[in-house]
Amino acid sequence: RKVQVDVAVQMSAEETARRRLVLGLYGDEAPTATSAFSQLAAGQLEAPCATDGSEGELFQRGALTKKSVGRACLAEEAKPVSYSGSQVWRIVKGKRVDFGQVQGKFAQRVPPISPPSEARGLQHDASGLLSVPKSGGAFDFTVTLGPVPELDDTNKVIGRVLEGMDTLEFLADVPVVSFSGQGEGMATSRQKQCFYGSSDTYCSQLKPIKKILIQTSLVEVP
Repeated sequence: RKVQVDVAVQMSAEETARRRLVLGLYGDEAPTATSAFSQLAAGQLEAPCATDGSEGELFQRGALTKKSVGRACLAEEAKPVSYSGSQVWRIVKGKRVDFGQVQGKFAQRVPPISPPSEARGLQHDASGLLSVPKSGGAFDFTVTLGPVPELDDTNKVIGRVLEGMDTLEFLADVPVVSFSGQGEGMATSRQKQCFYGSSDTYCSQLKPIKKILIQTSLVEVP
């Protein structure tokens, strides 16, 4: 099974660069994780809204705002979650590009989980590998820019780039926010959703300076 991902990079107010990735999924090694990924790419993943209080750290925006976000989520809970319109939220030069920061009405949905034992024998030992958190629990996905052995502790490999390595190289060159002493920032995009007006630079560490959106995504079944 293949997944096609079209990205749009806002180079300036007048110019948008469009690029494509085609990802092959390891369905035999990671059936649960690849199924969830395919559903997200196809815009067909059903995910409930977080119950009140379970996402307290995620939505640190004041009680009234949290209630408003919760009501908005429940109003559209029947609509499946999709990667279309999500963002590339972190680029770690020479290591990884992190995709899948869902926006707006999807931001308070509960991501699916998957068995951490899936794809146990696969390692982050090359560029172009598709990776997700071992147990799920996040919509984010990563594509490696080279060997990243430290990801073996937290993530699992569920596929690889079949076409579009030039797209990865292009994204790797996009400038990012960088604050001294802040490392690689938060572990997932959901942790980066700090309260409005936060002065915590950790929240935006390695965020692309240019807006990068997944414009469309679709699943190709051979």
